[in-house]
Amino acid sequence: MAGRDQVIVIERPVHEWFALTRSAYLVLPRLALEAMPVEWQHRFVALMDEAEAMGLTTPSDYEVRRRDDTGRYIEDPWANYRRGDFGAVHGKPLSEVSP
Repeated sequence: MAGRDQVIVIERPVHEWFALTRSAYLVLPRLALEAMPVEWQHRFVALMDEAEAMGLTTPSDYEVRRRDDTGRYIEDPWANYRRGDFGAVHGKPLSEVSP
């Protein structure tokens, strides 16, 4: 039991990163991940491997769909990871963004 002069610090970095949003998920398009520098991609993959080794699994029955401000489903330029349009989202081709 903590005394009156003791401060208990509970680290919750992910909670703090999400801040006051009501988001329950973090969705990262594959095209965006592949646009990151290779060293960053290696760190990301290592973290995902570590999470999987610790038992983190995600259900395979999820679908991500883009919606507009009114809630209607709209076309998603990120959706096709093989032919997705990175430039449509960033206004410039991937070759100008990734080192």
